Amino acid sequence: MHACTPHPPPRRTPAELWLRLQSQGETVYTCMHVCGKVCVRECMYPQRPGALEPLELELQVDESLLEEMTMSLGPLLLVFMLGLISIPPTLSQNDPRYITFLNQHYDAHPTGRDDRYCNSIMRRRKLTSPCKELNTFIHGTKDNIKAICETSGTPYTNNLRKSTSQFQITICRHSGGSPRPPCRYRASRGFRYIVIACENGLPVHLDESFFSS
Repeated sequence: MHACTPHPPPRRTPAELWLRLQSQGETVYTCMHVCGKVCVRECMYPQRPGALEPLELELQVDESLLEEMTMSLGPLLLVFMLGLISIPPTLSQNDPRYITFLNQHYDAHPTGRDDRYCNSIMRRRKLTSPCKELNTFIHGTKDNIKAICETSGTPYTNNLRKSTSQFQITICRHSGGSPRPPCRYRASRGFRYIVIACENGLPVHLDESFFSS
C-alpha cells in the first residue's frame, strides 16, 4: 500500500470504494482504489463540512464492481472495514463518571478499616465539604468490579446489576454534629454483595441503599 496526495474527494469512479469516518471530532475520507485484482491504494482526506456522526460510515461503491471486489479483495476489505468499525468510543477508562466512582468507592489496599481509616480516606478523597453522611469503599480489584457489568453480575432493579460474589467493604458513617469539617466517621466492615450501575461496561454508580435493605 502507498498513500495518495491529499486533496478534496473527487467524483467516485467505478473502481473506488469511499469511506467517510469521524473520530474524536475530526472527519477523514478514505478511498480504496482497485488496481486490477490485487493492488489496493488508500488515501486519507482532511475534514470538510457535512461531517457524519461519530463512528458512522458512508459506503459508496459501484454495484457493477461489487461482486468482483468481493471475490478479489474480500478478505483484505473485510479486515479493513472491521478495523474501522471496531474503533472504541473515546469514553472508556477516561469516563469522568467512572473516575468519580473509583474516587468515591474504590480502595484496593485499605489500612486498618477502623474509624481512623474512615476519617483519613474521606478527607483524602475530598468527601468532607460538606461531610458526606455515608460512603462505602470496595476492597477488590478494578477488573473484578468491572466484571459485574458483564459475566459476574446479574440484572437487578432499575437497570442495576448485582454482583454474583461478595466483596470486602468498609462503610463510613458520619457520627453526627456539624456537616462542616473536621468530619468524624464510624467504620463498619464486612463482606457484602454490591449493586452498581454500568455504562459502556464500566461501573458509574454504587447503590448504597442496598446495604440497608
